[in-house]
Amino acid sequence: MNPVIVTYLNITFEAEGTTEEIPLAEMTKQLNISLDSFIEDTTINGQLHYDARYSNGASQRVTLARNEIHMTWGYVIENFLYTWRMIYEWLYKKEIYDGEPFKRYASLYEAFAEQLSPEDYVEFKTLSEEKIIKIYGSPFEPRDEIATNEEQMKMYLDTDLINSRELIRQEGRYFDHVFEKWIKVEPSMEIFRQLYIDLQY
Repeated sequence: MNPVIVTYLNITFEAEGTTEEIPLAEMTKQLNISLDSFIEDTTINGQLHYDARYSNGASQRVTLARNEIHMTWGYVIENFLYTWRMIYEWLYKKEIYDGEPFKRYASLYEAFAEQLSPEDYVEFKTLSEEKIIKIYGSPFEPRDEIATNEEQMKMYLDTDLINSRELIRQEGRYFDHVFEKWIKVEPSMEIFRQLYIDLQY
């Protein structure tokens, strides 16, 4: 077991009946659709190629074809991207998109006053306390984004028989289930972060 550093990562789409490969981020932009819409569109058939290069000079390709079990095909890519987002945000305690640090707030009102636009915050304050409690829980209790993130990571890895928070934190490695390799997390993280952002915008 020798963890590798990822130096390049891309996902391309090859439409059924062709040999042309298009970066998935480029394809969704050309079609002007979100990644979720791409996954859910059953008229889009073909293969997704996951390509990686490592600091030891090796390269790897994993190809997943779309078949009748369409949700499986979509689940793999969604889970792959979500996993690395979870790891990033848990390690660095900040949002993957803009680097905004997670915070602790005295109440939901304080949190939303900072997070929402002025217009949205005014609209939020028009809600009855009963409705706020039904949607968000008590608006007067402290909101701790760091603790919430820690709990989400714990729950996420509870069903993973190989990985754990301790392995990531203490040994800096994570077993990626798509590439079936141990990855050195921190030296590889920017590559995963950039792919995630490219595919979400």
